[in-house]
Amino acid sequence: MRRRTVRAAPPTRILIVDDHDVSRAALTALLHTEGFEVADVRTDDDPIDLAVAFDPAVALVDVTPERRAGFETADELRALTDPPAVVLTSSAERRRFGSRLEGQLFVAKADLCGAVIIAAIVDRLTFARQIIETGTTS
Repeated sequence: MRRRTVRAAPPTRILIVDDHDVSRAALTALLHTEGFEVADVRTDDDPIDLAVAFDPAVALVDVTPERRAGFETADELRALTDPPAVVLTSSAERRRFGSRLEGQLFVAKADLCGAVIIAAIVDRLTFARQIIETGTTS
């Protein structure tokens, strides 16, 4: 009788872009515990170069209502040849952003936990696969 070797899929790569050291460290630890491969970077430390080198499936990008940097980073990530699915996060509540979050997946940091992050990642990956397979978002 032949034995079949079952190989686990490589861990999903996640990029964390956040200027808050404590938030980056906490998210990295949480995601490592859940089996993800994680790279993290501050918004000002060129996350685009890291994204190209690391090739994440998902990018968690911190945004604030007062600054454009996080939104610009998210737009630049989406413009890559092989873009990651982008999930926006913030310490601020959704309502503080007004219409800036329309059409974007957003998870408040107060709501972040392993289950929420995994659900958001699965949602973005499913959406990305739909676009790749059908060429449409509907």
